[in-house]
Amino acid sequence: MLNMKYILTTTIAITALSPAITMATMIDAGLSIVGSIAGNIETVHADNTYTESLYSTVGGVTTAGLVSSVSLTDTGDGWGHHASLSGDSSSTDTLFSLYDYSASNTTSDTYELTFGITYDHTADADADDLDARAISRLDAGIPSIDGGTTKEYLDLELESESGDDYAATHPTWQDRVNSVYVGTNGATLNEAATTYYTIELLAGTSMNFEAEYVLSGRAFDGGASFFVDNNMFIFLDSFENTSNPTDPEPNPVPEPASLMLLFLGLLGLTMQRKINR
Repeated sequence: MLNMKYILTTTIAITALSPAITMATMIDAGLSIVGSIAGNIETVHADNTYTESLYSTVGGVTTAGLVSSVSLTDTGDGWGHHASLSGDSSSTDTLFSLYDYSASNTTSDTYELTFGITYDHTADADADDLDARAISRLDAGIPSIDGGTTKEYLDLELESESGDDYAATHPTWQDRVNSVYVGTNGATLNEAATTYYTIELLAGTSMNFEAEYVLSGRAFDGGASFFVDNNMFIFLDSFENTSNPTDPEPNPVPEPASLMLLFLGLLGLTMQRKINR
Protein backbone atom coordinates (compact mmCIF):
# COMPACT_ATOMS: atom_id res chain seq x y z
CA MET A 1 0.00 0.00 0.00
CA LEU A 2 1.34 3.41 -0.94
CA ASN A 3 1.40 6.33 1.42
CA MET A 4 2.37 9.86 0.44
CA LYS A 5 4.95 11.73 2.46
CA TYR A 6 5.43 14.84 0.32
CA ILE A 7 6.30 18.26 1.66
CA LEU A 8 6.31 21.35 -0.56
CA THR A 9 8.35 23.83 1.42
CA THR A 10 8.07 27.56 0.86
CA THR A 11 10.94 28.89 2.96
CA ILE A 12 14.55 27.86 2.40
CA ALA A 13 18.05 29.21 2.90
CA ILE A 14 18.22 30.66 -0.59
CA THR A 15 21.17 32.97 0.04
CA ALA A 16 23.48 29.99 0.56
CA LEU A 17 23.35 29.15 -3.14
CA SER A 18 22.95 32.61 -4.65
CA PRO A 19 26.16 34.00 -6.18
CA ALA A 20 27.99 36.78 -4.38
CA ILE A 21 26.90 39.70 -6.55
CA THR A 22 27.59 43.26 -5.39
CA MET A 23 26.43 45.17 -8.48
CA ALA A 24 23.77 44.18 -10.98
CA THR A 25 23.22 45.49 -14.49
CA MET A 26 19.78 45.96 -16.00
CA ILE A 27 19.26 43.78 -19.05
CA ASP A 28 19.24 45.77 -22.31
CA ALA A 29 15.91 46.48 -23.96
CA GLY A 30 15.39 43.99 -26.76
CA LEU A 31 16.80 41.10 -24.74
CA SER A 32 14.31 38.74 -23.14
CA ILE A 33 15.24 35.89 -20.80
CA VAL A 34 12.29 33.87 -19.54
CA GLY A 35 12.22 30.64 -17.57
CA SER A 36 10.19 28.21 -15.49
CA ILE A 37 10.61 25.16 -13.27
CA ALA A 38 7.96 22.44 -13.39
CA GLY A 39 7.43 21.09 -9.88
CA ASN A 40 7.23 17.32 -9.49
CA ILE A 41 4.43 16.35 -7.13
CA GLU A 42 4.11 12.57 -6.91
CA THR A 43 3.07 9.85 -4.53
CA VAL A 44 6.07 8.81 -2.46
CA HIS A 45 6.35 5.31 -1.02
CA ALA A 46 5.73 4.74 2.66
CA ASP A 47 8.78 5.28 4.87
CA ASN A 48 10.27 7.79 2.42
CA THR A 49 10.06 11.58 2.61
CA TYR A 50 10.47 14.03 -0.27
CA THR A 51 10.81 17.80 0.04
CA GLU A 52 11.02 20.30 -2.79
CA SER A 53 11.44 24.08 -2.80
CA LEU A 54 11.45 26.19 -5.97
CA TYR A 55 12.32 29.87 -6.22
CA SER A 56 13.20 32.68 -8.59
CA THR A 57 15.26 35.85 -8.21
CA VAL A 58 14.18 38.91 -10.20
CA GLY A 59 15.66 42.36 -9.72
CA GLY A 60 17.68 41.01 -6.82
CA VAL A 61 14.50 39.98 -4.94
CA THR A 62 14.00 36.26 -4.27
CA THR A 63 10.51 34.73 -4.21
CA ALA A 64 9.82 31.17 -3.09
CA GLY A 65 7.17 29.00 -4.71
CA LEU A 66 6.30 27.43 -8.03
CA VAL A 67 8.11 29.14 -10.89
CA SER A 68 6.26 29.76 -14.15
CA SER A 69 7.19 32.17 -16.98
CA VAL A 70 9.45 34.39 -14.89
CA SER A 71 11.29 37.12 -16.84
CA LEU A 72 14.70 38.23 -15.61
CA THR A 73 15.45 41.95 -15.35
CA ASP A 74 19.05 42.14 -14.08
CA THR A 75 22.30 40.20 -14.07
CA GLY A 76 22.36 37.88 -11.08
CA ASP A 77 18.69 36.97 -11.59
CA GLY A 78 17.74 33.34 -12.11
CA TRP A 79 15.84 30.25 -11.00
CA GLY A 80 16.67 27.61 -8.43
CA HIS A 81 15.58 24.68 -6.29
CA HIS A 82 16.37 22.68 -3.20
CA ALA A 83 15.12 19.08 -3.01
CA SER A 84 15.79 16.08 -0.79
CA LEU A 85 14.70 12.45 -0.58
CA SER A 86 15.32 10.14 2.36
CA GLY A 87 13.95 7.00 3.95
CA ASP A 88 14.18 3.24 4.25
CA SER A 89 11.48 1.96 1.89
CA SER A 90 12.16 -1.28 0.00
CA SER A 91 10.51 0.29 -3.07
CA THR A 92 12.40 2.66 -5.36
CA ASP A 93 11.37 6.32 -5.49
CA THR A 94 12.66 8.39 -8.42
CA LEU A 95 11.61 12.03 -8.47
CA PHE A 96 12.59 14.83 -10.80
CA SER A 97 11.68 18.31 -12.01
CA LEU A 98 12.53 20.31 -15.11
CA TYR A 99 13.98 23.75 -15.79
CA ASP A 100 12.97 25.35 -19.09
CA TYR A 101 14.31 28.77 -20.10
CA SER A 102 15.00 30.79 -23.22
CA ALA A 103 16.85 33.90 -24.42
CA SER A 104 15.60 36.09 -27.26
CA ASN A 105 17.26 39.00 -29.04
CA THR A 106 14.93 41.33 -30.96
CA THR A 107 17.62 43.94 -31.62
CA SER A 108 19.80 44.37 -34.72
CA ASP A 109 22.95 43.69 -32.67
CA THR A 110 24.77 40.52 -31.63
CA TYR A 111 25.04 39.73 -27.91
CA GLU A 112 27.09 37.36 -25.83
CA LEU A 113 25.27 36.02 -22.75
CA THR A 114 27.09 34.31 -19.92
CA PHE A 115 25.07 32.06 -17.62
CA GLY A 116 26.19 30.56 -14.33
CA ILE A 117 25.11 27.31 -12.69
CA THR A 118 25.72 26.98 -8.96
CA TYR A 119 25.10 23.51 -7.53
CA ASP A 120 25.59 21.50 -4.35
CA HIS A 121 24.39 17.90 -4.09
CA THR A 122 24.86 14.93 -1.78
CA ALA A 123 24.08 11.20 -1.84
CA ASP A 124 24.52 8.76 1.05
CA ALA A 125 23.56 5.10 1.55
CA ASP A 126 24.20 2.82 4.53
CA ALA A 127 27.62 1.15 4.48
CA ASP A 128 28.73 -2.26 5.78
CA ASP A 129 26.34 -5.12 4.95
CA LEU A 130 23.13 -3.08 4.78
CA ASP A 131 22.30 -2.61 1.10
CA ALA A 132 20.82 0.68 -0.08
CA ARG A 133 21.11 3.00 -3.05
CA ALA A 134 21.07 6.80 -3.22
CA ILE A 135 21.35 8.78 -6.47
CA SER A 136 21.53 12.54 -7.06
CA ARG A 137 21.78 13.87 -10.62
CA LEU A 138 21.86 17.37 -12.07
CA ASP A 139 21.78 17.90 -15.86
CA ALA A 140 21.91 21.10 -17.90
CA GLY A 141 21.71 21.32 -21.69
CA ILE A 142 24.02 24.01 -23.05
CA PRO A 143 23.48 25.13 -26.69
CA SER A 144 26.69 25.26 -28.65
CA ILE A 145 27.86 28.33 -30.54
CA ASP A 146 26.48 27.06 -33.87
CA GLY A 147 23.03 28.50 -33.25
CA GLY A 148 21.91 26.01 -30.65
CA THR A 149 21.33 23.04 -32.95
CA THR A 150 23.85 20.94 -31.01
CA LYS A 151 23.74 20.62 -27.25
CA GLU A 152 26.41 19.81 -24.77
CA TYR A 153 25.36 18.54 -21.37
CA LEU A 154 26.67 19.34 -17.94
CA ASP A 155 26.12 15.93 -16.31
CA LEU A 156 26.63 15.74 -12.55
CA GLU A 157 25.80 12.46 -10.85
CA LEU A 158 26.47 10.97 -7.43
CA GLU A 159 25.55 7.34 -6.78
CA SER A 160 26.16 6.01 -3.28
CA GLU A 161 25.63 2.24 -3.05
CA SER A 162 26.27 0.08 -0.01
CA GLY A 163 26.80 -3.64 0.49
CA ASP A 164 30.49 -4.53 0.75
CA ASP A 165 29.77 -8.25 0.55
CA TYR A 166 27.82 -7.82 -2.68
CA ALA A 167 30.36 -5.49 -4.30
CA ALA A 168 33.02 -8.21 -4.36
CA THR A 169 31.22 -9.93 -7.23
CA HIS A 170 29.27 -6.93 -8.52
CA PRO A 171 31.68 -4.01 -9.02
CA THR A 172 28.87 -1.71 -10.15
CA TRP A 173 27.80 -1.52 -6.50
CA GLN A 174 30.70 0.78 -5.76
CA ASP A 175 30.09 4.48 -5.16
CA ARG A 176 30.26 6.61 -8.31
CA VAL A 177 30.92 10.28 -8.94
CA ASN A 178 30.05 11.35 -12.50
CA SER A 179 30.29 7.74 -13.78
CA VAL A 180 33.71 7.20 -12.14
CA TYR A 181 33.86 4.42 -9.54
CA VAL A 182 35.63 5.71 -6.44
CA GLY A 183 36.27 2.40 -4.66
CA THR A 184 34.02 2.93 -1.64
CA ASN A 185 30.60 1.58 -0.69
CA GLY A 186 27.84 3.59 0.91
CA ALA A 187 29.99 6.66 1.54
CA THR A 188 28.63 10.19 1.79
CA LEU A 189 29.33 11.76 -1.60
CA ASN A 190 29.21 15.50 -2.20
CA GLU A 191 29.95 17.79 -5.10
CA ALA A 192 29.59 21.58 -5.20
CA ALA A 193 30.81 24.30 -7.55
CA THR A 194 29.79 27.10 -9.89
CA THR A 195 30.32 26.75 -13.63
CA TYR A 196 29.78 29.27 -16.44
CA TYR A 197 29.00 29.07 -20.14
CA THR A 198 28.72 31.77 -22.81
CA ILE A 199 26.48 31.75 -25.88
CA GLU A 200 26.34 34.08 -28.87
CA LEU A 201 22.85 35.37 -29.59
CA LEU A 202 22.62 36.81 -33.09
CA ALA A 203 20.26 39.62 -34.07
CA GLY A 204 16.64 38.48 -34.27
CA THR A 205 17.31 34.99 -32.89
CA SER A 206 16.46 33.01 -29.78
CA MET A 207 17.74 29.92 -27.98
CA ASN A 208 16.05 27.42 -25.70
CA PHE A 209 17.75 25.82 -22.70
CA GLU A 210 16.79 22.97 -20.41
CA ALA A 211 17.97 21.40 -17.19
CA GLU A 212 16.66 18.86 -14.71
CA TYR A 213 17.37 17.33 -11.34
CA VAL A 214 16.74 13.75 -10.29
CA LEU A 215 16.68 12.11 -6.87
CA SER A 216 16.36 8.36 -6.41
CA GLY A 217 16.67 5.99 -3.48
CA ARG A 218 15.86 2.53 -2.17
CA ALA A 219 16.74 0.38 0.85
CA PHE A 220 17.25 -3.30 0.01
CA ASP A 221 17.80 -4.65 3.55
CA GLY A 222 15.79 -4.15 6.71
CA GLY A 223 17.39 -1.38 8.76
CA ALA A 224 19.11 0.20 5.75
CA SER A 225 18.40 3.80 4.75
CA PHE A 226 19.41 6.44 2.22
CA PHE A 227 19.61 10.23 1.90
CA VAL A 228 19.76 12.41 -1.23
CA ASP A 229 19.91 16.20 -1.32
CA ASN A 230 20.50 18.56 -4.24
CA ASN A 231 20.44 22.28 -4.96
CA MET A 232 20.87 24.22 -8.19
CA PHE A 233 20.63 27.89 -9.16
CA ILE A 234 20.82 28.99 -12.82
CA PHE A 235 21.41 32.70 -13.37
CA LEU A 236 22.42 35.32 -15.93
CA ASP A 237 25.94 36.33 -14.95
CA SER A 238 26.61 38.97 -17.63
CA PHE A 239 25.84 40.11 -21.17
CA GLU A 240 27.73 42.07 -23.79
CA ASN A 241 26.64 43.82 -26.96
CA THR A 242 29.49 42.76 -29.25
CA SER A 243 28.20 44.87 -32.15
CA ASN A 244 28.29 48.08 -30.12
CA PRO A 245 30.36 47.39 -27.00
CA THR A 246 30.31 49.85 -24.12
CA ASP A 247 32.77 50.19 -21.29
CA PRO A 248 31.95 50.30 -18.47
CA GLU A 249 28.69 48.35 -18.48
CA PRO A 250 25.62 50.61 -18.47
CA ASN A 251 23.13 51.12 -15.67
CA PRO A 252 24.86 49.48 -12.70
CA VAL A 253 22.32 48.98 -9.94
CA PRO A 254 23.21 48.06 -6.33
CA GLU A 255 21.57 44.83 -5.19
CA PRO A 256 19.73 44.83 -1.83
CA ALA A 257 22.44 42.62 -0.34
CA SER A 258 25.08 45.17 -1.30
CA LEU A 259 23.09 48.00 0.26
CA MET A 260 22.78 45.98 3.47
CA LEU A 261 26.56 45.40 3.59
CA LEU A 262 27.10 49.15 3.06
CA PHE A 263 24.66 49.93 5.87
CA LEU A 264 26.36 47.49 8.24
CA GLY A 265 29.75 48.95 7.36
CA LEU A 266 28.61 52.50 8.09
CA LEU A 267 27.00 51.34 11.33
CA GLY A 268 30.27 49.70 12.36
CA LEU A 269 32.21 52.93 11.71
CA THR A 270 29.70 54.91 13.75
CA MET A 271 29.97 52.51 16.68
CA GLN A 272 33.79 52.58 16.51
CA ARG A 273 33.79 56.38 16.64
CA LYS A 274 31.57 56.31 19.72
CA ILE A 275 33.91 53.83 21.43
CA ASN A 276 36.97 55.99 20.60
CA ARG A 277 35.28 59.01 22.17
